[in-house]
Amino acid sequence: MFFIYFNGDNMNIIWKKILKSFLIIITLMVIFSLIGCIFYYFDIFSNTTMKYFEMVMVMLSSFIGGFILGKNVPNKGYLYGIKLSIIMVLIFIILGIIFNSINLLNILYYLIISICITFGSMLGIMRKSS
Repeated sequence: MFFIYFNGDNMNIIWKKILKSFLIIITLMVIFSLIGCIFYYFDIFSNTTMKYFEMVMVMLSSFIGGFILGKNVPNKGYLYGIKLSIIMVLIFIILGIIFNSINLLNILYYLIISICITFGSMLGIMRKSS
């Protein structure tokens, strides 16, 4: 039973599902960013509203990506959510190092992203089984 989940073919399928969820998160972030930019350009959003919209946008994108991952993995959605969140946070940290924008607030932001992805994948597993 243990061997079934960790042979090469199943692991490749799992990593493809994680990559698919990662691409969904990035795509949703780009779409929400474009919508936010349009609203900001036409003065529908103020600076303060735009900051909140950005935070909600990232949280919602992360949750949806985690939920889709949870619906596609066989079991233990939280583990796959943690794997996806580690990948996302590492990419954001690398980008933060490149652009010199790492601070305590960003680390809290990355923690929120990780929680949203993990919670979404847990709900995706529960939704799949019912």
